[in-house]
Formats: sequence, structure tokens, C-alpha cells
Amino acid sequence: LAPILHFSAQSGGVPTAIASRLHTMRAGLAAACAWLPHLLSTPSQPLAVRSLAVASGAARPTVDSAALDAAVAAFPEVSDLAKRFVSELETYNAHTNVYSQSAYGKLPFHVHDSLTLGSILARDARPILDMGSGSGLPSVLVALQCRGVPVYAVESKGRKTAFLKEVVSTLDLDNLHVRTENVVELTRSVAFDVGYVTAKAFKPLPDVLKLAARAVKSRARLLVPVSEGQAAELAQQGVLNPEVDLVREGAFLYFARDVEPSLSMAQRRVIGGEEDEQAAAAATGH
Repeated sequence: LAPILHFSAQSGGVPTAIASRLHTMRAGLAAACAWLPHLLSTPSQPLAVRSLAVASGAARPTVDSAALDAAVAAFPEVSDLAKRFVSELETYNAHTNVYSQSAYGKLPFHVHDSLTLGSILARDARPILDMGSGSGLPSVLVALQCRGVPVYAVESKGRKTAFLKEVVSTLDLDNLHVRTENVVELTRSVAFDVGYVTAKAFKPLPDVLKLAARAVKSRARLLVPVSEGQAAELAQQGVLNPEVDLVREGAFLYFARDVEPSLSMAQRRVIGGEEDEQAAAAATGH
């Protein structure tokens, strides 16, 4: 482009509009060349998920550390691990999209919500199924609160379960069992022997109720975080009874209802409980 622009300046042989376009193209190419070395120096990061904001020098969104400190303050026994989980999420999310960076402002709230749910579940140490676990809210934080209690995290997207498996290793969460499965498909051949089912920002509540009933081997308690507005709307729709279906814990609200299994156990394998332990022992020879 430089020779053409030089020619245009000296001879007037290129119309002004075209010269202006050529100047713009040259600026664009210069910007591209500036961040090309960055791309070549980080081959492990997929090009499809790398942000051009980095190339232009714009700062990546980050989680407000003060808000996060406030969110975990009520849970001192797991606060450091909860913050470490968020740090792992930010680091992983910089190269593989598992959580919307535009939603980082609300992440401390969701951490607090998930830890609160975990504290409720920890009062009755029974196995837990989390449907649509996403990037680990609430399954990771529930598993932190319920050490020694099996927590089954079912998520259909492989990039998210890859992150969850890293978290299991990094935080030594041997009670968190991650499965890359579609819940509907999985429950055709599997039933979970659990006492609780959770689902946060997964599907509309009527759908969650049906899926929970498909997923369990026997009666289990469904706990789903809801907002005040959602609760009012669901009550108006007749989906829930505010007098019996809502549990409030501090600033947080949860839909709570027992669900009965809706599918026969014929030809379905059990995950969790003594039957699952016996099958695992038989498979490993122990």
C-alpha cells in the first residue's frame, strides 16, 4: 500500500476517496501486525475464543474482589477455596468460554447463593444430583460445603465439564463426580440414588420438576434457587404455592419440593448408593 499512497501523493493519480480507503486499510494492517506475534506466542489458546480486545490493549473484565470477599465472608471454612474456584474460572475462561465475562459483575452474588444452598444441603448429608451444572454453580460450591457427600454434576457441554474436572483435581474435590451427558438421554438408562436434586439457571421450573422426577431412583428433595420476581410469577402461574414450596435462607430464596420417580427402574442402572458402590467394587476387583 505504501507505494500506491506515495504515488497518489506525488501525482494525484488516485482519487481522494480511494486514497482515504487505502490509508484506512494500511492502518488496519498495521494493527493486525501488532497483535499477530501475540497469537503466535500462545498456540494453546483457540483462536475462536481469543478476544480481540486483548489485541487492542483493552483490559479483560474481572470479578470484583471486594464483592467476592463479602460474598464468601459468611463461610470462613471454605472461603479461600471458593475464591480459588473463582480465580480458576477466570483463568480458564480467558481462553475457553465457560462463563459469560459480561456477567462477572453478578458472579459474587451467584457464589453467595450457591454457598448458601450448600450450607442448607450440608445439614442433611445425603447424596446430591446437580442438573445442568455449567461452570460449577452450584455444584462445585455445594461439594465444598458437603465434603464426604457425593455430588453428581451432569452437564452436556464438554468444554464446561473439562473445566469442572480440572477444578476437581485442583481443589481436591474427590466427592464431586462430573458427567458429560444430556440429562434427558442419561435418565433413559440411569437413575440416581440421591437425597437431593439441584438445578441453577438450567431450565424453566416445570421442566426441572419433570427432569428431576425422571432422574431419581426414589423420592428426593428438589431445591432450586429462585428470585423474588420468579417466585411471584410462578405462584401466579400456579406452578408453586408460596406457603409450602419456598424456603428462605438469609437474602436467598429456594423452591423446595419432594419429587417422586416417574420412570420404571427396569433396565436402568443405579448411580450412587450401595448398588453403585458394589458395581464399582466389582469392576475394580476390590
